Amino acid sequence: MKLCDGPALFNSSCWTVKFKQVLANLAFEDRVIFPGDIQQSFIYLKWDRYNKIRMKVLNITNNKIQELMFDVSVMR
Repeated sequence: MKLCDGPALFNSSCWTVKFKQVLANLAFEDRVIFPGDIQQSFIYLKWDRYNKIRMKVLNITNNKIQELMFDVSVMR
């Protein structure tokens, strides 16, 4: 039996699990982005104050890491 079949389809925990699965598929982790492609995703952070996000990107063609900085405004 699948997780959300029958009566379980209307269970709120069923929807929570399905939602978490969908978000997990959209996460930036070990995703390869090819030249010319545009990707969108989520970055998960602890709930805290942030003013910058630093992201390290690995270029698989030359095996070099580039560091990117983004200004953000997240207040708790």
